[in-house]
Amino acid sequence: MQNIKLDQSIKTVVHLGAGYCSELAFYQDSKIERIILVEGDAEIAQELRESYQTNPSVQVVEAVVDVEANTKPFFVFSLSELNSVRRATSLTEFFPSVRQLSSVEKNVQDINTLVQNLKISEGALLVVDLPGISLDVLTHLEVHDQLSVFTQVCVHANRSALYESESTADEVKSWMEEQGFVIEAKDENTDFDRPVFVFQRSALFIKNKELQEVNTNLIKKVAEQSDLLCTEHQEKVDLSNKLNEEQEKFSTLLADHSALSKRKESLDDAVSQLTGQLSQLKSELDATILKKNEDIDQLKKKIVDLESIHSSVSSALDDLKVEHGAQADLLSTEREQKADLANLLKEEQSKLAALLADNSVLSKQNESLDDAVSQLTEQLSQVKNELEKSALKNNEDVKQLKIQIENNQTQNNTEVEGLKKQISELLVDLDTKKIAIVGLEKNISDQVLVLQSEKKSKVELQETLKKIQADSEKKLSDQEEAYTKIKDELDKTKAKLDETHQYFINRRKQAEEGEVKIKELSVINASLQKELDHAKTLIENEATAKKHLDLLESKLVDLLTKQSEQINQNTNALGQHVTRMVTNSSKQIESFVGLQSYFANDGQPLVLQNTGLSSDLALYLTEKIHSTNSDCILQFGTGATTLLLAKALRKQQFQKTENHKLVVHDQLDMEKLDTLPRHIICFEHDKKQTSQLQTDLNNSSFHNLVDLNFSPLVDYRHKGEDFLFYDCKAKLQHLAHVFSQRTAKFLVLVEGPNTLDGCLSRYPVLTHLLKYLSAHQLQILIVDKDNSFNAETEKRWDELLEKRELVFSKKRLALTTNTLLLNINV
Repeated sequence: MQNIKLDQSIKTVVHLGAGYCSELAFYQDSKIERIILVEGDAEIAQELRESYQTNPSVQVVEAVVDVEANTKPFFVFSLSELNSVRRATSLTEFFPSVRQLSSVEKNVQDINTLVQNLKISEGALLVVDLPGISLDVLTHLEVHDQLSVFTQVCVHANRSALYESESTADEVKSWMEEQGFVIEAKDENTDFDRPVFVFQRSALFIKNKELQEVNTNLIKKVAEQSDLLCTEHQEKVDLSNKLNEEQEKFSTLLADHSALSKRKESLDDAVSQLTGQLSQLKSELDATILKKNEDIDQLKKKIVDLESIHSSVSSALDDLKVEHGAQADLLSTEREQKADLANLLKEEQSKLAALLADNSVLSKQNESLDDAVSQLTEQLSQVKNELEKSALKNNEDVKQLKIQIENNQTQNNTEVEGLKKQISELLVDLDTKKIAIVGLEKNISDQVLVLQSEKKSKVELQETLKKIQADSEKKLSDQEEAYTKIKDELDKTKAKLDETHQYFINRRKQAEEGEVKIKELSVINASLQKELDHAKTLIENEATAKKHLDLLESKLVDLLTKQSEQINQNTNALGQHVTRMVTNSSKQIESFVGLQSYFANDGQPLVLQNTGLSSDLALYLTEKIHSTNSDCILQFGTGATTLLLAKALRKQQFQKTENHKLVVHDQLDMEKLDTLPRHIICFEHDKKQTSQLQTDLNNSSFHNLVDLNFSPLVDYRHKGEDFLFYDCKAKLQHLAHVFSQRTAKFLVLVEGPNTLDGCLSRYPVLTHLLKYLSAHQLQILIVDKDNSFNAETEKRWDELLEKRELVFSKKRLALTTNTLLLNINV
């Protein structure tokens, strides 16, 4: 993490799976105020406590973490960085020398609870180095909203799944990008199979997420408003339906009311008709009663007349009876006088016979009168009975008529009252429904106003949302334009560099072409001279050839002028070349003198003749070893430089005190490593040269500093291209394992392989170094004696380093041998 730049706001670091925490110095240099180291291995955690107990900024937490708290087996390996709560599946394929030491049951702590207990304030760095569970831990923190407190997140992840259910580095990268993190830095060089990514939470993503949440809330609110509007619309529809039903009922009621009104009118007409009929009947009844009364009065008069007649007849009969009694008395008196008056009897007998006759007539008349009186009495009683019956019948008829009239009037009154009551009830119900309809219309108007206001607010919200989205899109477009401009400037800069590089190549080609042209001009000059001699001969013989001669002379003058200029240029170039040769010779002499002076006290003399090694390069290598203090020197291709490097390294060791900074064998952990690297590790594919060099080393006093490896050229395939390169994979992998706990300094000398498979024979040097040693400081010297390292190889190296986003610099050394110095992570 030494090449990573932390955010200035970060004051706290939580390192999960800290191990021995080789990054502690980096944290302290970054002015981190609180460093929390979480380690599950009890021994390592105890060592951390003992090492940093006097440092108040360092807090060591012994805890095995996972996504849930329970008891799990903790798998311990010979390389502590690979310890995990997950069972390894493909670990030995990538780390053949690693073996599982034990499996210990441990109490696992929930990562969410751990972070909560640590009480981390916002603006912290989270380092996740938990093999097998990195993505699970990050997902658990995000679910419980704990990942938001970290401004930056550093994740160690395997490119391939080495443990059960492990997520790969690409999956971790994709997930972090989905959560709004962008890659601030990455380290794929320390261990290509286990890269390290540093993520920075994007402020734009956070703002976009907030806008998305606002958008979601707005959409949700709009949906709720839409649902409310739909509900209210449905209620409005229901109310409209109810209103229609009520209106239909009201129409029905109106129809019923009109029917009732018509019925009332018909009943009023019937009542008026009945009232007319009743009044007519009453008048007729009154007339009949009056007539009957008149008849009764007439009958009463007749009765009175009959009674007067009967009284007159009775008085007449009484008179007759009185007269008969008087006549009886007279008769008795006369009879008595007849007895007395015998004489007169006869006379009176005649009169008596006449009277008796008259009496019989009167008796008969009396009897007839009695019969007439009895007949009149019977007729009177019959008439009286008839009159009484007629009066009773009339009275009953009158009563029935009165009862019927009263009943009809009561019934009509009841019906009229019922109709009036029903009409009043209908009118009251109608008024109530009118009031309800008015209320419903008012409610509907209020709902319409509310819906209009909500619709207006919805439109305003949509406009606000559109403005926010437009602003976001504008900002994104501005950033994209800025990125595009930066990219265009970088492309232009790169194009200028390419043009500059091409310019120097073209200048070199022009110099070579100039030399060829000089030779061609010399040939042309000779031929022209021949033509000129021939022309002069023709001039002597023919005067007509003068024009041709003039033309040839002008052409010759031009050619001579050009030749003179070219000769001057070549003279200058030759002078410069001679100067350079003299300078180089001086430098070579000075370098040789310097070397002889440097190795003056050494028992073995330094011999450079017939080795192909220039003095200035030898002096530069000697000074480089003396000033660099490299942990290890790698050499691809061997020769005199191997002996020189070993001799210079031994010289340096003699000059160093006990506080020297070189890595010596006693400083390395012998328990963890089977073998140790020598200070110089050489790879050579030529068997004969390897044997000769090994013999020279064995005869020297510095043979123990050199690890000479016979590494035949083997097939190597990279991105679809086939190469031949040294068989050095195992040795480089072992070196990466040895220096895995810290950043080492490597000096790499590249002298091979020579051109075997085209112009890219040395291209695999960088791919192998970056695969195993990219986390370390690399100083690479490319010694190009036979143009094996050309422009195409250099261009590819640049592209590879830029793609890896590594910090590098290049310098072409001013030596007689074409030499390039490439610094990576320095």
